[in-house]
Amino acid sequence: SLGSAPGNAPTVMYTAKYSDNITTAGSGTTAEAITLAAGGVCAPCANGLTGHPRIGLESIIEIDPDVIILAMPPDEGAAYLDELLTTPALAEVTAVRQQQVYLLPSRFHTTLSYENVRGIEQLAAVLWPGHFPDEFRDSPPPFTLPATRE
Repeated sequence: SLGSAPGNAPTVMYTAKYSDNITTAGSGTTAEAITLAAGGVCAPCANGLTGHPRIGLESIIEIDPDVIILAMPPDEGAAYLDELLTTPALAEVTAVRQQQVYLLPSRFHTTLSYENVRGIEQLAAVLWPGHFPDEFRDSPPPFTLPATRE
């Protein structure tokens, strides 16, 4: 526990856009597991979504997450980030209004591997900034407890 009551845990929505296809990550996904391990609430899961369904911008408005994560390659991710932050219809979405939309490396958040540990730490640093150094949010270290020789 990071010192927060469950009712105060931020809601998180992973979303991606390739071509004109917008998707999210619901129940049963790696993103859900990362979100829960980082102390967040999977917003699409709470709204009954499972797997990686296609959605529209209306779904982002309806789900209204506290934090939006774009786990995408830099070029496509930057374009989608800009779209989310500048689309007037999304201006009242909590994550957009509070500038809590993050483009993070997909290898930490979408590939089922040991890199997910770094993704959990990175998301935890986004959700609970007072508990982690900024470097965990910006570029998580390879290991939190490096081996030392005595």
